[in-house]
Amino acid sequence: MATNHTLPMGKTKPLLSLWVTAQLMNSLLIAALRRDLGLSQSEFGQLFGAHSMTVSKWERAVLSPSAYQQALMQQFRRTADDQKAQDQDKVKNLLVGAGVVAALVWLLGSGK
Repeated sequence: MATNHTLPMGKTKPLLSLWVTAQLMNSLLIAALRRDLGLSQSEFGQLFGAHSMTVSKWERAVLSPSAYQQALMQQFRRTADDQKAQDQDKVKNLLVGAGVVAALVWLLGSGK
């Protein structure tokens, strides 16, 4: 018999369902991190001392990484997110700068 967990507003969900959802989300986050880093399963596994088949099992929620591996993954995620934000700022600044240059060229060219 499945045990239920009470959620806000009196709704219940079987604990097994919550566990599966948490594991699936974790596996999706692992796969997303690997893709965001641009790594193959083999390369990703090398970072965490795991075989590529183990990475595949993490991504399919068959296995879970150790607490140490999860902590490393969280740090890689934060670093990747920080780098992405910095890159977005650079692109924004480049586009704004290009917009100013384009406006100047247009203004100077229209005076002919």
